[in-house]
Amino acid sequence: MDAKSRNKRRSRLSALISSESKRRLRRYSEKQERSMAAVLDDLLGQLPDAGPVALKVGPGRGAEWLKDQQGAFAGQLRPEDWKRDDRFGHLLRKHVRP
Repeated sequence: MDAKSRNKRRSRLSALISSESKRRLRRYSEKQERSMAAVLDDLLGQLPDAGPVALKVGPGRGAEWLKDQQGAFAGQLRPEDWKRDDRFGHLLRKHVRP
């Protein structure tokens, strides 16, 4: 199987949407004379790769969180908190730099 036919392979997707959204999709697909699946495929293709549906995981998330929360722990953390042998100490060592 070549790469081109692999990209065209389709799979089934189930989604819970409101009845109003379904009506709007049906009307729009009829107006465009295309199937609802084709319209959805085009709409999903317009999403940016790092858009709101992308999960933010992996390295760097801790630094981003800390920047968002900067000052929230001011005066509450001590240097010995990083040496604690519990979950809190582990999370500090993993995500937060002293």
